[in-house]
Order: sequence, then C-alpha cells, then structure tokens
Amino acid sequence: MCKPLSLEDLAKLDIFKKNQTEITSKIAYLIGVKEEYLTQFFDDYEEEVKILEKSSCFVIRNLSILRTKLLTNYMRTENAFRYDLMNLDRMDMYKTEVKALERCKVNIVKANYRVNKYIVDINDIISKRIDECRNLFPDWIEWKYIKRMFIMPNGTKEDKIINESSKFNANRGFYPFGCYVNWDPKDEGNVLVSDKKFLNILYAQNNDYFTEINKVTDVNDSVKSGIYDFIDRNKVVDVVVDCENSDAYRLYSTLKGLDDEKISKINKVILYDDIHTTPAWKMLTEEFRGIIDFEYILVERLNEAKSLVDHKMIADISKEHYREEVDAFIIVSSDSDYWAIINSIEDADFLVMVEKEKVGSNIREALDKKGVFYCYINDFCSSKAGQFENKVLDAELKKQLEKVIQLNAKDLLRSVYQAARITSGETEKENYYNKHIKTLKLVIDDLGNMKIV
Repeated sequence: MCKPLSLEDLAKLDIFKKNQTEITSKIAYLIGVKEEYLTQFFDDYEEEVKILEKSSCFVIRNLSILRTKLLTNYMRTENAFRYDLMNLDRMDMYKTEVKALERCKVNIVKANYRVNKYIVDINDIISKRIDECRNLFPDWIEWKYIKRMFIMPNGTKEDKIINESSKFNANRGFYPFGCYVNWDPKDEGNVLVSDKKFLNILYAQNNDYFTEINKVTDVNDSVKSGIYDFIDRNKVVDVVVDCENSDAYRLYSTLKGLDDEKISKINKVILYDDIHTTPAWKMLTEEFRGIIDFEYILVERLNEAKSLVDHKMIADISKEHYREEVDAFIIVSSDSDYWAIINSIEDADFLVMVEKEKVGSNIREALDKKGVFYCYINDFCSSKAGQFENKVLDAELKKQLEKVIQLNAKDLLRSVYQAARITSGETEKENYYNKHIKTLKLVIDDLGNMKIV
C-alpha cells in the first residue's frame, strides 16, 4: 500500500529540485500532467518519479488522471457503460490508471456503476488521502490552498458533478495543462511555469496575497557569475564570517544556491562567533561537510558588555594573508568595521556579502568607489533553508526540553509507592508501571500550557 513519503525520501527529492520549480514540479505530478510534459519539471525525472511512485502521491496522481479523463470523456464513457456493458478496467483509456491503483490496494472498479458514481468515489478517496501528501510541501506554504485544488466542490453529490464537468470542459484551456483541479478558470497562461507565478495565482484564487517571494526567486545570474569569477581569478580564497552581523540561514541559502564545484575551490570558511548568537552557526559547519572546509571560532569576551568578534576577525585576515598566503577574502558581514582591513591590505582581493536592510549607504558607496564587488545574501532563494531551520529548531527544542523535563520513570515509580506507603510485589509494580507510567503523555491546551496526563 502506498504511504506518505518518508523523511529519507523527501531528502532524496531535495537533491534534484530546482529552486524555481520546487513546488510546481510536485503539483504537476499530483494533478496528472502527461509524462511528455512532466519531464520538463524535473532535473532527474526517472529518479524522482521512482521515489514518488512508492508513496501516496502516486495514488493521488492516478486518481486525478482518472477523474480528468472521466470528466473529459463523460458522455462517451457513460454510453459505453450503459449500452456496451463496459467498465473502467475494460476500456483502454482507463486501464493504465486502474491497474496502477490496484497495485496500491485501491480497487476502484465496481459493478453496475455510472460515471457520476465513479467520480463520487474518486472524490471521496482523494479527500481522505490528500493530506498524506502534506509533507511534500514546505511549511511556509498554506497547505489548505493546495488541498483545496484537489477537492471538487460538492463532489459527493451526483447532481453537482454535472455542473463542475460543464465548467471544466467549457474552460479546459484555462486549467493547468488541461488537468482538472478545483480552479477559477482564467486566461493566466502557463500557471506552472514557475513557483512564483503559480503561488501568486494560487493565493489570489483564495483571496490572499503571497508574500514569501524570497522563497521562490533567486539572485540574478550576473551576481553568481561575479562570485564565480572572483573565486576563479584568485589562487586561495577564504570566506570570513562575522556571525554577529550576519544571518546564518541566509548564508546557508547563499551557499546552497551556488555551484558545488565552484565553492569547493574555496580554501575554507571561518566563522567568528559570539556566545550571544544563534546555535545555527555551529550546525552550519555540518551542512556542507565534504564540500567546504569550515573553521568555527567562538570568540570569548573579556568584558561581558563588549564583543571582540570584529577585532579577532580583522586580525586573522591579516594573519591569513601574510602568513598563509591567502590572496582573496569573501567577507560576510553587514558591519562597516571590515572597511579598515580592505583599505589596509592593498594586494589582497575582496568580495563582500551583506544584507540589504542592515548595510548603510556609506559603506555601499565606499565599496563602489574602491571597485569592490558586493552582493546581498537575502537575494538568494531561501526555500531550501527551511530544512536547515527545522534542524536548528529541533536541536534547540530537545535542549530546552531536557532542561525542563529531568525525570526518570523508574524513580517516579519508586517515589509514588513510597509516598503512598504501599508495599507490593515486583509483578504488581511492573504492571502499574506499564499501565500508568509508560502511557503518560504531554498534553498542550489552547493557551499553550503543558501538563503530563
């Protein structure tokens, strides 16, 4: 039986995805876009489809195809049922999907059925199983909007299906690749051409506005070319990061958005961190293992009120240049303190990565005047950062829970019996332990209060 995708399979899918079609490729698969068109959405079609076919996504895809075919060939199929005593499994146009569903233990064929009855059954199965595809999409997308696409309005009422069929067939050119979805048909062109276009239209169809544009757009190719040229023209390149004045998740997106072969030429990435920043910086070093060498430096404070990160970073840049013969540096910081080192080392090459909202106009003008290339790390597509963010959140959740809940179940059992002044045998204690303590659960009320019950 096809089940929801595992975390391992989701990670494999992520290897292939292009940022700009990460969402539309999955939508195209689920709604039943024909294979001849579907291949254009994937970097490695055979590998990705092989993963999807093991999951509930395969069931939804075949049900969607079946539903579209029934709506498109409504009268032809109805007449074949009524006058030729045919059924879905005996009609060539439906055999492929029927057999595919049977392999997933979804037996759609029924005796003495008509088209409307089949569409009702298909709608019912889709409504029950579409949530199994939820983890295919990132958390920053409103799942209810995607789910709504697959739920036919009044789809369990036979008399309402005819109206939906008429609307679909009259406007089929305005549905994505001619596939049926719950849609307000308009002339929008190819709505699946990019994630940005699709999500803007999807949200508009739900009287909402899509605001996470940075998740579905990427930096200009000219910016990436500038970074690659910088790496290629220098012998040894270090990336130095002021963790106090930069964003770990945006840097993750930047590095993920660059070509692995190019960034593997970087000598190392040095993170200068302070105890008051996010734990994400240390975890970042694990995310690019095997691609880039990282060096993590936690800079201690002599005075609690004064950070020494910028001083340490500037001193180490000088040391790396003169002692280690590093001839180029990519500085990641929105602070202006690094300007002194750029001015001081005339024979080194510099590239600066900043954040738009944090960098001042004065430093931008100074960099332009000196001819130092700079770019904004928040321009890089941030869709992939979600997985890294979840890893950091999970680690922090575990850390904080360990501080709050420091309880041994066996000790709790002994304490309960001692407090109750009850003496009993080991068998009785073990039964009480299995029945009442091992079944304890953490319950959260509507206000977020937690208690063990």
